[in-house]
Amino acid sequence: MKILHLIPRFTAGGAERLVLMYTESLRKQGVTIVVGSVVGGGELEEKFRKIGIEIFVAPQRKFYRLLRVWFDLKKWVKNFAPDIVHTHVFGADFNGYLLKKMLGVKWVSTQHNIETSAPLWRKFVWKIILRSADKIIAVSDSVYDFCLREWRLPKEKLVLIKNGIELKPWLAVSSAELFAASQLRLAAIGRLEKQKGHEILLRALAELKIDWHLDVFGDGGLKEYLLSLARQLSVDDKISWRGVVLDLPSELGKIDVIVQPSLWEGMSLVVMEAMASGRVVIASQPAAVGLIENNKTGIVAPISAEHALVDALLRAWQDKDASRQMALAARDYAGRNFGIEKNLSAVEKLYQTLV
Repeated sequence: MKILHLIPRFTAGGAERLVLMYTESLRKQGVTIVVGSVVGGGELEEKFRKIGIEIFVAPQRKFYRLLRVWFDLKKWVKNFAPDIVHTHVFGADFNGYLLKKMLGVKWVSTQHNIETSAPLWRKFVWKIILRSADKIIAVSDSVYDFCLREWRLPKEKLVLIKNGIELKPWLAVSSAELFAASQLRLAAIGRLEKQKGHEILLRALAELKIDWHLDVFGDGGLKEYLLSLARQLSVDDKISWRGVVLDLPSELGKIDVIVQPSLWEGMSLVVMEAMASGRVVIASQPAAVGLIENNKTGIVAPISAEHALVDALLRAWQDKDASRQMALAARDYAGRNFGIEKNLSAVEKLYQTLV
């Protein structure tokens, strides 16, 4: 079986990391996989190359040269002759649609998010092109419902395959130093974009009247704005902007609480990994749905509610014993429910129905 995965860039986003897990695992089962980007490169390029994967990296070109990228990609795909093209996120989906129409390939798309906040033109195009896909994978119940309700996709094309993670590196994170420091050690993990709610977190932290420090892992288009906002709120000296860190498990042993105040999510890999690492997770409702049982395996805060985030952070700090128990319960739940194996098995079975 020959599978081509298409992603926008080789950056360390959730969709891209999921493709890396597919690549590493399915190759061991005799599946031939190549991976291409349709927008540009990124920090995961070396990881794909290191495991011996052929990749296509679209040059970051201006709009008038995008046709050249398309012709190069089309030629690369024809040479590989995949049994299935599997796409992730809008840019890749659009190219999957073109490859389906022009080359007649089997096309699978994974929908990773609830796309209510996408521009109207993008939602209109997305809704049309996905009808040509052979199968559409939804990564959570909420994404599945969104695809039925908003995209109005045929039910027979939709498949629910919930996200999973590679548990081993996260379960190995030590809990020995959890809440052992004299200050509350926080982390926010994810792209610096509107979806992830960093602004809400910064405004909440400006009101938090205990000693704290925040590590921000990730990069994105809002970085300069967030740096400026942190200065305006007089919290810039309490924040370390770490950028993209590929070996996050080695960092999380020094963190007490991971905050995920996302405005929308599909099924958050960050929340799953944070729970598996035995950290206290405070997440917005969209980031927590289907993952966290409130006050038992984490804390769920109302979306965009800074005061609720402040209260949750204070609670986590002031009752450290309860917080440690919550972190242990989260790790136990993650270990029993979040493994990537079910996801991989379901994806491979789906491929087999199409070839």
